[in-house]
Parts: sequence; structure tokens; C-alpha cells
Amino acid sequence: MTATDEKTVTFEGRRTHLRAVAYRLLGSVHGADDTVAPAERLAFCLHDLLGMPVDEIAPMLGRSTAACRQRASRAGAGCAAGRDS
Repeated sequence: MTATDEKTVTFEGRRTHLRAVAYRLLGSVHGADDTVAPAERLAFCLHDLLGMPVDEIAPMLGRSTAACRQRASRAGAGCAAGRDS
């Protein structure tokens, strides 16, 4: 099993928990869907919740490391905005 396969298995095993955390952070299912774009949500979950390095996430998103870091940051800001509204 490759490292990517192991991370996929870990992510899939935690999917329900990660979804619950995202909904809790954003206040609702609609907030989770509308506030944060899918690529931003993925970068945030993998980096902030699972601790995956940004330089490993960037190729998955087809973006540079800097762009991936920005997406994770935007998602974090979207989470904060969702909690405040």
C-alpha cells in the first residue's frame, strides 16, 4: 500500500467525523456547502484536521503549495465567518 493509499484509507475512515466537525464549525449543513468551496474545504480538512503537509495536498488539488496554503486559510476564515453568523 502506498502512502497515498494509506492517507485515503485514513480519510475515508474519518469521513463521518470530519463532516460532523465541518458542520459544527460552520453552523449548518448549508453553511458547510455554501461558505467554503470544495477545494478549500479539502485543503482545510487535510491540513488543519488531519495534519497533512500543504506540499502533499497541493498536487492533489493541482495547485502550487502557496495556492494550497491560501485555500486552507480561506476555508479557516470561512469557518470562522460561519460560526459568527
